[in-house]
Amino acid sequence: MRKHDSFEDDGRTIADMSGVGPTPTLLPHSRKPAAAPEPVNDRPWEQPNEWTAKEKFWAVMGALKATLLIAGVYLAGLGVLLAIVVGGAWFGIPGMALSVPTLAVVAALLKQAVGAGLAARGLDADALDRDFPPMDTQN
Repeated sequence: MRKHDSFEDDGRTIADMSGVGPTPTLLPHSRKPAAAPEPVNDRPWEQPNEWTAKEKFWAVMGALKATLLIAGVYLAGLGVLLAIVVGGAWFGIPGMALSVPTLAVVAALLKQAVGAGLAARGLDADALDRDFPPMDTQN
């Protein structure tokens, strides 16, 4: 529609706003809460079963594992970003190029040192790399 064309109302209603009144600005009114509907148990097969203590434990462990995995990915990305920034600040473009492989070597040496420390204390160093056992659903 051009600027100078006249407007013709075709009489259609897009949204009926006749029941909407102005909102009070000084004394807002509170609406009464609607009554909660009565629960109906007409589909008992769709009701969630109660979890056993073992199932709850493994559900929490799974959520914790997912959280730690996501946090580890973000920390690894943050470490790479900081390595590039610090390498670039200290050594320029060559420092930016060499900082990521240097960070990878330092991370591998640190993982090896932590594993050796755990093994010296009699703990399983490979336990961090294994998966949680599957949940027992036979109970």
